[in-house]
Amino acid sequence: DRNLQLAFYSMLIYIPWAVIDHPNNPFHGWSSVTVLVAFFGALGGILVALVIKYADGVAKNLATASSIVITTAVSHALFNGPMTSSILIGSLVVVISGFNYQNVA
Repeated sequence: DRNLQLAFYSMLIYIPWAVIDHPNNPFHGWSSVTVLVAFFGALGGILVALVIKYADGVAKNLATASSIVITTAVSHALFNGPMTSSILIGSLVVVISGFNYQNVA
């Protein structure tokens, strides 16, 4: 609820600002990639809010750890980021924990 309120009040500031700067095209200078990134950022914020509202503490921690593992894997695949044995072992622990939690819950 609080995030929705903050987002609403920020829209009251930024939408008129965009329209005043470029009345014919408020999204002037935005590429399709920029729109996609903004959309996914907003979607991620909504998903985080839903997890915080409806999940228990263990699920929240597991979701956070899983997102770190996914981010690390994507970073390695796209940007040739580091992939050490400790990262692999930690990722394996997170995956096994997820399966164990799924069987318990």
